[in-house]
Amino acid sequence: METRFSAGRMTLRLPEVMETEKGKVIIREMKLSDAEMLLDHIRSHAEEGDKLLIELDEVPRSASQEREFLRIYQSKGRKMLVAVMDGMVVGSADVRMGTMHKTAHTASFGIAVRKGYRGLGIGRAMMEYMMEWAVEHGSKKLWLSVFSTNTNAISFYESLGFREECRKKGQYLVKGEYVDEIVMSMWVE
Repeated sequence: METRFSAGRMTLRLPEVMETEKGKVIIREMKLSDAEMLLDHIRSHAEEGDKLLIELDEVPRSASQEREFLRIYQSKGRKMLVAVMDGMVVGSADVRMGTMHKTAHTASFGIAVRKGYRGLGIGRAMMEYMMEWAVEHGSKKLWLSVFSTNTNAISFYESLGFREECRKKGQYLVKGEYVDEIVMSMWVE
């Protein structure tokens, strides 16, 4: 079943201050000066080992390496948000517009919310903003991929309107087990 996303619902203006049960979270665009905090955020996910593609030994070793990656990443057609609480990144989200003529109508998404901060609305606020941003910049198809074992993320993406488009069997080796990659998508009205 094809899902369609209706544009024009932008509710988040940046920077946004969100009240959560754990305190105030500021959602804003990523800055190069966030490199150290982002590195800590990425390491926390890599330590979990089963949510993101990156392994702990693949995480950049220094803030300068992360800054260089972020500088390159900030090219046209890309956007990254961070959610900061008490001087710590508790969430990040990015969108990448298709860069070739044949993919220019698409946008892909990535999101990571730190363990202990999931379920507070941080991820939803970031994703809704990013989806709207992608539509405002010409995307007609929104897509992402997720490990088949990450059932909480799959349910979250479904609640945003994404539906499974295809499954790549055994695409990843996670903690010694082959795991399917699920590609989820929706079309913009």
